[in-house]
Amino acid sequence: AEWNYFMDLMCKYSFFKDGEDVLRQLKDIPTTTGTRIVVYNLRKPCEFDFTVEGDIQVTKGEDGHHFSETRPGQNVTSKIQEDYSLRAYLSVLYLRPQVEIFLQKKRVNVIDPCSRMDLHQSSFVYKPLGAHVPMCITVGYASGNTKLYGFHIYNKNRLVRKYERFAAQLQVNCMMKKILGVVEADFLTPTANKQEFDTSLSTYSKFRSKVVESLNKYYYEIQDIETAGMRASQRVQKKRTRRELEELSEEEEMSEEEEEREAPPPRGGGRGRGAPSSAAGTSTAAPRQAVAAAGRQPNDWREACKRLLNLMGKRKEGPIFAWPVDAVNSGASNYYNIITRPMDFSTIRQKLRSEYTKPSEFFFDVQQVWINCKT
Repeated sequence: AEWNYFMDLMCKYSFFKDGEDVLRQLKDIPTTTGTRIVVYNLRKPCEFDFTVEGDIQVTKGEDGHHFSETRPGQNVTSKIQEDYSLRAYLSVLYLRPQVEIFLQKKRVNVIDPCSRMDLHQSSFVYKPLGAHVPMCITVGYASGNTKLYGFHIYNKNRLVRKYERFAAQLQVNCMMKKILGVVEADFLTPTANKQEFDTSLSTYSKFRSKVVESLNKYYYEIQDIETAGMRASQRVQKKRTRRELEELSEEEEMSEEEEEREAPPPRGGGRGRGAPSSAAGTSTAAPRQAVAAAGRQPNDWREACKRLLNLMGKRKEGPIFAWPVDAVNSGASNYYNIITRPMDFSTIRQKLRSEYTKPSEFFFDVQQVWINCKT
């Protein structure tokens, strides 16, 4: 009687016509045990894309880009597959999987998140007061060219937060990038949807403090190992950049001299009242010439910005701002705690080639250099 009652309900409110249709669904399960989930009656356009072979993905936006969860310190161009692909998410859902998962009739290959940390892997253990199980923090560098960094946080073997950033990873700079981590924090309290933790509890504050402490300790201890083979090449690159900067400055000086020779004399002769003195002429007249050149070539503003950048770089104070600050080797380990948006001439020069879309973006970054200096 109970079987008939529930079967009648299923046939009444679903697309199943009779019990045979239900049993046919169970026969499609490839193993002797398992669960089959049937989704139907979806309103279009669907928020999920079921047409991808072997996967279910969040439908792309109108701009054609995949969905990406908003995270502090994350680049807008970062493509995190676990955010929009169910198959990628299921592959890291369990730290130590005890079940097999099939999606679109294809088995999901489980990935050990610790396997991505194939350089300088290290572990830290912390047991909060009153906790029965200690928290294990595994940290390491990802090899290759990747924009992925942050921590996967597991609670009782299940993933709750992915690519969570801590410490300098939250800032827009190059510190602690490419560092991945896995945290087993069974003493934390997850929310009902298993996507967040209850941040109002004191245990969460202690958890964050310990992760930040472990990350800082790992980063500064491993920094010498990570950069040991890079410093020589960095010095060569710096010399090359300095030489290019000097050559560009010489070319700019020659072009300025030619412009001065070709320019007509000012009305009334001489410099006139209020004209800059010879001591200030190099620093004020030349930028005006660069701006004038930009006026003559309205469609080539990048060249005018390059000239302005060269003029700033050849000043005696210019080389100080030519490259990013090396906070570790300069002994200023708290630099990125104070400077939230580092900027330098070499970064501006690189962005000027392709990233800037209008002159105001260039001026904003140049202004940021002086703001950081004053800070």
